[in-house]
Amino acid sequence: MREWLTVIIVLLIVGIILDGIRRVRAARRERIHMSNSLPEEGGLDDENVGSEFPSGGARVAAYRHPEDAANLHVNLKSSLAASKKTAGVNAKAEPAPTMLMDSADEHLEPTLGNLDDLDDDLAVMAPPRTAAPAAKAPAKEPAVQPKAKVAEPALEPEEVIVINVMAHQGQLFSGETLLQTLTEQNLRFGNMEIFHRHKNEDGSGEVLFSLANIVKPGTFDLTTMEDFSTPGISMFMMLPIRGDSVAAFGLMARTAKAISEALDGELKDEHRSVMTQQTFEHCRQRVIEFERKRRLNR
Repeated sequence: MREWLTVIIVLLIVGIILDGIRRVRAARRERIHMSNSLPEEGGLDDENVGSEFPSGGARVAAYRHPEDAANLHVNLKSSLAASKKTAGVNAKAEPAPTMLMDSADEHLEPTLGNLDDLDDDLAVMAPPRTAAPAAKAPAKEPAVQPKAKVAEPALEPEEVIVINVMAHQGQLFSGETLLQTLTEQNLRFGNMEIFHRHKNEDGSGEVLFSLANIVKPGTFDLTTMEDFSTPGISMFMMLPIRGDSVAAFGLMARTAKAISEALDGELKDEHRSVMTQQTFEHCRQRVIEFERKRRLNR
């Protein structure tokens, strides 16, 4: 862009110089023509002045001096230099010399602006950038609050399977030894002040079967276990239970045998009769039959 402006300025200067030369030549021709048509010096009057115009022509008021053309060129050149602003350099803000031009030759020259401020002008004229609207984040769905687990109502016992572990006649189980054995078999002291075997060994989950003192009221006191003794304990499973009742009975039978061996006791049924393998199988069949009837009644 700046190179094109420089070319335009040079062309303007050349045009002004050529116009000045044309004016000088025209002035010389006019002066020679007028001097040839004038009478001898001393005989000049308004009426005898010759003219090529039929109406008598106009009287010559003054002659342009030859130096006027040169002065005109200088004035034009200085005026252009004052108004011109080159790249990176601003001319001094001085008023340009006044130029008198013939009305026939009067024309408007292009005005050059401040080339240094082109970028600034564009920045001002450019519309301010508006930040793109931020994408709306998807509305978060309200977190679903987990429903509080409602405790299921206790099942009404319909049948009870019992396995007793009895000390030999004339003997008692020591409370301290009994407590250690029950703990080893993953029985936990809890509700109703008796021991329970839960689904999980850490004491969590549904109760599968329980263990009580065979002596009324059947409870235990952990603070007095060192001084406690009993002739036996009673393990029982109340049907129905939430879970596999047949597997739960198998676990109760194995636990009863382990406790009997640890305490050197005897396994007896609910009638205090010695339990045999046949007795265990009979109890197991009772559990299976109970579950079969329960499914049919659903």
